[in-house]
Amino acid sequence: MLDWRDQQRAVKFVSHGNAAQPLNPEEFMITEIVTFSIPDGMSREEVIASFEGNAGNWKANPDLIRKNYLVDIDSRTAGGVYLWNSRADGERWHGEEFRQRILSKFGNEPRSQYFETPIVVDNVADEIVKA
Repeated sequence: MLDWRDQQRAVKFVSHGNAAQPLNPEEFMITEIVTFSIPDGMSREEVIASFEGNAGNWKANPDLIRKNYLVDIDSRTAGGVYLWNSRADGERWHGEEFRQRILSKFGNEPRSQYFETPIVVDNVADEIVKA
């Protein structure tokens, strides 16, 4: 497995015996799943156009490792899956301004769930990344 220090966005580690340990729990990679409802009358194409309109902003985000956009038109649910260096990064970028932007565009506030992400399998890069 590749140590996360070998990746472009490094997390600080200290060595304890044979295992690398994070300096504190906030420094684990974090997956955040954000969902919100798609308003009645908004088409799949309109949702995707909205995503395309802001993808460049997320690409330029220095704290974001990866983002996947989600849409399920049958359940009228959309959102994103974000991989962050820390939960603090996700909470900072998904603060009041972000929440108001989703509320304005989609008519409801986003819901966030956070998960520690100890391992990422990346088949495109042919890597297994360990936090």
